[in-house]
Amino acid sequence: MEFRLGRDADGKIKAEDVTAPGGGPCSGARRPRTKKKPKDSKTKISSKSIKDTEQFWHDVLEDSVKKTLIQKDINISKGTVDISIDNMRIKLGTHGYASMATSDATLAEGTFSSAPDGRIVFEWARAIRFIDTWNVCPTSNLISELNLTDEKMKAVGLNETKETLMGEVPNPKSTLEASGFQMRRIVLTTSKTR
Repeated sequence: MEFRLGRDADGKIKAEDVTAPGGGPCSGARRPRTKKKPKDSKTKISSKSIKDTEQFWHDVLEDSVKKTLIQKDINISKGTVDISIDNMRIKLGTHGYASMATSDATLAEGTFSSAPDGRIVFEWARAIRFIDTWNVCPTSNLISELNLTDEKMKAVGLNETKETLMGEVPNPKSTLEASGFQMRRIVLTTSKTR
């Protein structure tokens, strides 16, 4: 390869009049184009492809249980299922995460396991309750299990909020953080899509 040194508009050195030896055009060995491999040489999977193959916890429910939930207008098209039973609003989320808000201003979170027949068993890790201020409270008196086919089970109202459930109580964010909660605010239902 032959060339002469020159300068670009910014004064940087660059090659000019680049030719093959003897002044002909430059040519090199042709290589087929291939996709670049990741630096760590491991196959990378996009999060979208993982989500496409991820099974929702409620996929294993018996068809009769799913039918009951659909008839009650309980949304099972996403990973999280929001249910209402008596004074409780319970979120059954992905990876076994559970949270609960009650009309007596109690918030709790923990884990749950489910059986194909609709039986849900809770293991509450932490709870707080508002009485003059938000304070940590025991989890021992919280609901320990339920069945999704229970007659009292229904969908959380789409317009239901912290205020419609608990009344005017202050934002619990600082107590949630100090108590080690994953949740940072009270959301009673996810958007409805079918």
